[in-house]
Amino acid sequence: MTVIFGKVYVHYNDTMYYVTRIIKESLEPNVDAWREVTQSDTVLRKDGNYYFCRKIDEPEIIEDEQV
Repeated sequence: MTVIFGKVYVHYNDTMYYVTRIIKESLEPNVDAWREVTQSDTVLRKDGNYYFCRKIDEPEIIEDEQV
């Protein structure tokens, strides 16, 4: 887990994710409802927490064309 400017990021399976919400597993949250509310496309679970995440797409290199 990485924190940059107060935002939490997770690197998992060669993919970077932005964490939108962390909820304790012991609260037994409705995962599908929270996924929709947080607009997350991935939910990870570790150390008793659910991490609701959005995948960060790989950047695309755009080369300038000279006119």
